[in-house]
Amino acid sequence: MGHVVNHHRDYRLLSVLEKSPPVKALMAIEPLKSTFLNALVRGAGR
Repeated sequence: MGHVVNHHRDYRLLSVLEKSPPVKALMAIEPLKSTFLNALVRGAGR
């Protein structure tokens, strides 16, 4: 069930970013990259 919630959250984030001005979107993407990469590393370590 957690994956479903994450997908909904990701979809909402992407839709907000698509509607944002490019500069704001770029600034918002950087922390998301770190979070995404950290999640990948944690998942690979299992």
